[in-house]
Amino acid sequence: MATELMAEERITCEAESAHLWLEVEGYPQSYGLRLILLTGRRGEGTWFPAAVPGLLQAIPSLQVF
Repeated sequence: MATELMAEERITCEAESAHLWLEVEGYPQSYGLRLILLTGRRGEGTWFPAAVPGLLQAIPSLQVF
């Protein structure tokens, strides 16, 4: 995607399922992440661009119960 954008252009991508709404917004090299859980107790979360690299690094260690 980075090759399709001008340097000053931001991008927003959204995805949604019956359980989760997810949005990524920013530049290809620096973007934030927002999510909303749509079932159960529900909840919202936001990760600012500085936190996303650590989040991506932690994803492989997540366990789904």
